[in-house]
Amino acid sequence: MGNPAAVPPDSKFVGLPVPEGDHRQLRKATKGKSIFPNDEALTKMLYLATMEVTRKWTMRVANWGQILGQLAIYLEERLAPHLTK
Repeated sequence: MGNPAAVPPDSKFVGLPVPEGDHRQLRKATKGKSIFPNDEALTKMLYLATMEVTRKWTMRVANWGQILGQLAIYLEERLAPHLTK
């Protein structure tokens, strides 16, 4: 199996800070309302905010072809079954 640490430093592959972005979006949704009447109200608001955030996940990743090519070289054994369809 390829070594993920062997990815060259000049590689354009950059991980996305998903947890931080999600947290920011949820905080943004709850920031305007400081008091919730009960836990269910908070849960519903967080659910709706999460649904809104997941809609944004359908955006295309910039330079995905280049990223996939680099990953296919360094993680060949892991990606091969998924790329040969």
